[in-house]
Amino acid sequence: MRTKKPKIEENAYRMRVILIPEKSPMMDCGKRNLRLAKKKNADLVVMGTHGRKGMELFFLGSVAEKVVRDATCPVMTIKA
Repeated sequence: MRTKKPKIEENAYRMRVILIPEKSPMMDCGKRNLRLAKKKNADLVVMGTHGRKGMELFFLGSVAEKVVRDATCPVMTIKA
């Protein structure tokens, strides 16, 4: 007799990966990433971060921080 797979295993096989180019001349990177995640109904966003601190972060901002703050799904950041 075959046992039914738990739902989490079934969903794991349906995962798709969408690669987003680093830069876009038309739109702010954070907004673009958020828009694409919403359009594709993403369950998770994974993105790299430079780990800027202090004045550098103040002046340059952080795309990862903006995405983490405004995303409607969980965001995993990985220090590059």
